[in-house]
This record gives sequence, C-alpha cells and structure tokens, in this order.
Amino acid sequence: MISFINLLNISSDEIIRDLQFKHLTDNLLYGHELLPVATAIFLAGLAAYIESDNFISLLINTEICMLGINFHIITSSLLWGDILGQVYGLSFLAATAAETAVGLSFIILLYRAKGKTSFEEVSSLKG
Repeated sequence: MISFINLLNISSDEIIRDLQFKHLTDNLLYGHELLPVATAIFLAGLAAYIESDNFISLLINTEICMLGINFHIITSSLLWGDILGQVYGLSFLAATAAETAVGLSFIILLYRAKGKTSFEEVSSLKG
C-alpha cells in the first residue's frame, strides 16, 4: 500500500520539522512588519479617545487602544517564539471584555436616567 507521504516523496523527518513551532515562527515573514500596524491601531484609538464627545465613543476607543496593545503583545510573542505572550493576550482579552460589560452597563443606566449619553449629563447627576 502506497501512502500519501511516499507518493509525494517527502520523508517523515521533513514533516516533523515543518510542524515544529519554532520552525514555523522563523518562517513568518510578517512578524516584524505587524508591529507598526499594532502601533498605528493604538495611536488611532488614542487620537479618537482624545476627540470623543460621549461615553459610547469613549468606550469604543478605549477598546481599540487595548486591542492595539494586545496585538503588539501577541506579535512580539510570535517573534520571540514564546507562547506565554499569547496566553497573556488571551487573558488580557477576557479582562477587556469584562471591563466593557461593566462600562456598557453604566452607559445603559445613564441613558435610562437622563435619555442621553453625553458628558454634560454626568455632571448633572451630582447629588
């Protein structure tokens, strides 16, 4: 019986070498080119954060900044060949999702109380 590997004339050592994580990360051509993209995502979120005029856009721009940081951590992890950066990135995403849920609940409560989500409405809630 002829196997598929023998048909392609590839040795099993070559397949094992190709499946190794370090070998795959050495061949990634985009790793160092994605770091400026991550920085651009963060800076775009930061610029929009400074210019935001209501809480929803503030929350969205905070998330964009956090995603830029997370993208940078994961890309650096790929470049260094260390999987701990990717694990940290996943836990960072979970914490960001929890923060977004709490922030969105505050925005919903503000909208129910005042009918708007602008910064002026928060200053009028002083007790």
